[in-house]
Amino acid sequence: MTVAAPDPDGPFDALCEARPDDSGVLRLVFPDGWQQGRGTFGGLVAAALARALERSAPGRPLRSLTAEICGPVQPGPATLVIEPLRAGSAVNTSAVRLLQGGEVQAHGVGVLGAARALTRPPVAAATAAGAATAATAATAATATAATAATAATAGAATAGAATAGAATAGAATVIAPPSTMTPWRALTKLPVPPSLGAPFARYFEFWPSAGLPYLGATVPEVEGWIRPTHAGTRRDAAFLAACVDAYWPAILTLESQPRPMATIAFTLQPFARFDGLDPDAPLFFRGRLLAVDDGYVVEQRELWGEDGRLLALNQQTFVVIK
Repeated sequence: MTVAAPDPDGPFDALCEARPDDSGVLRLVFPDGWQQGRGTFGGLVAAALARALERSAPGRPLRSLTAEICGPVQPGPATLVIEPLRAGSAVNTSAVRLLQGGEVQAHGVGVLGAARALTRPPVAAATAAGAATAATAATAATATAATAATAATAGAATAGAATAGAATAGAATVIAPPSTMTPWRALTKLPVPPSLGAPFARYFEFWPSAGLPYLGATVPEVEGWIRPTHAGTRRDAAFLAACVDAYWPAILTLESQPRPMATIAFTLQPFARFDGLDPDAPLFFRGRLLAVDDGYVVEQRELWGEDGRLLALNQQTFVVIK
């Protein structure tokens, strides 16, 4: 069976969904137009790995993905191979390899687990208190921060209540939401013309609130809202993998001109609980530079819902190509 190339302007669901051929081999065609540098957008590659892993263990959502992009994944056919490492009573651990031309271009290990009852729910009160403390500190900092903190404090109060409700449902959020979550409707959407951004960027909508690239900033942080232009209907680990990877690396805020970089390691902990969220609303993104060593960059990334719930944690290692 030949797998047809998906429409690059089609829903994201179709772009990262590998399907079995007549012999049961998972096959996928990466669309032309989703490139980033020499290869396909890494968020789409990670999404394909995540979706294939969840397909292999129905009823057990992806809890952690550790992946490496070994080489530039090209537009065109790819094969995904799942290797179960262990299947327990509640947790599966499996490896996944993405091959093109007989060579491994990306691989990962996923941990998939059924829901478990918590003996003690997360401390929602600490989350609300932490958010209030952060908002108070931001208010004292500057008049500009005060405006953002006022909006964030109101959001944090809602988030505290939402987190308390989520705790009874088993959600794992215990850290405070960012105090700088300026509502996306109050921001200006960033136009990303093909001449300035990577080709894949035109398939996302960006509302940055801090950390534009190439302005020579002193604080290597990026914040803003993000969503695919054609998301489709599924809100899962694959969706989060793509959204958390779409923003530029935080180190580029320190630069005065573009520098080519590539993701070589990608670790994701998705908390794909979208109950009660507007499925069409963007997600809040925060990225922070953690370390730089010998041309390799480590960054921590997060995704949050409008109500202050944590949706994903992501750590990436980038290599500065030149």
